Amino acid sequence: MSPAKYVKIGGVWSPVVAEYVKVGGAWTRATSNYAKVGGAWEHVPVGANFILACEQFSDRCYAIDDTPGVVAGWPYSAPSNPYVVCYNGLSGNYAEGTSYWAVNNVIYALNADGSFKWSYSGFTNTIFSIACSIESAIPYIYAGDYVGNVRKLVDGTVAAGLIWNKGGLAYGSTIYSLAVDAANGFVYAGTGRVVNSIYGGLASTGNFTMRYLAPAGVGVITALAVQPSGRLMAGSGNGYLLSIEQTGTGYVFWTKNPALEMYAVRVGHDGYGYYAGGASKTVAKFVLAGGTEAWRATLGGTASCVNVAPDQFGNVYAAYRVAGTSTDNVLRKLNSNGAEEWSWQPYVAAQFHGIAVSPGIAAAGF
Repeated sequence: MSPAKYVKIGGVWSPVVAEYVKVGGAWTRATSNYAKVGGAWEHVPVGANFILACEQFSDRCYAIDDTPGVVAGWPYSAPSNPYVVCYNGLSGNYAEGTSYWAVNNVIYALNADGSFKWSYSGFTNTIFSIACSIESAIPYIYAGDYVGNVRKLVDGTVAAGLIWNKGGLAYGSTIYSLAVDAANGFVYAGTGRVVNSIYGGLASTGNFTMRYLAPAGVGVITALAVQPSGRLMAGSGNGYLLSIEQTGTGYVFWTKNPALEMYAVRVGHDGYGYYAGGASKTVAKFVLAGGTEAWRATLGGTASCVNVAPDQFGNVYAAYRVAGTSTDNVLRKLNSNGAEEWSWQPYVAAQFHGIAVSPGIAAAGF
């Protein structure tokens, strides 16, 4: 593991992601840090977030830092249409993790320096969803396609190993979303196009059963996340946000309809929920217990907010896209209070979609 600086907050050791020092009367962000280790002064970097994002106009996979700026060795040029991305970090340290990208019907694994690790071409239909987990210290990848196939892969360092393959979920519905509950050993799939539903299964075997059937008007299940309680957060194509019992009853604890559409729902390390509101152009932070919003930011301009990724301190990274060339095709960082800190755009035709941040998703084990 690379050296890093940590501080105890509320009894929990957390990585320091930024430090400031007063220089000439002004607070300036520190760029280096030294500590005496074994009698010698050694450089100990403060922790840093790294944001992974794919965009489809030039078919590029990006890693950027929190400056923001492109990480050395990136972007990676994908064959065509990188759609979704997830990140595995065994230690929470970006340099020790791997990112996984769905590119049409192929999964690409990329090292932290942007170099190719392996690809998996076992799907014959377009992959619409991807999720990562750490199970017994081993990284796994789940992916779902257009016709209801879900596969679990293990990262075998030089190649992917197929653990199981389940086909035809929800009568061949598209698998729009996946979420993993690593602590309890479950994986969940949100479906649509044929049947709008949520299926749940054992992560070890992939034996799925329907857990929730969406009533008329809710729409396709476009987004899923696992709460600390094990309950599910779901988002739909018609803008519904639902807290759902994870067992076979599919009991709905509460329902909100805060947006025109729900592109992504995440549960952060801070215990709050976050969503990307699509054409509503919104990012929001909400209380899991009842859906009350802590804040909402509407920043899209002409672009839709198509994805979000919260970090361990409640900062949120959001992807915005609009057809054609536009200064609104950007990635944005919002702080824990919902204020925009920066926006980043490689060029005006960038068509962003998937986004992930290090560290990853608490419920998935990293």
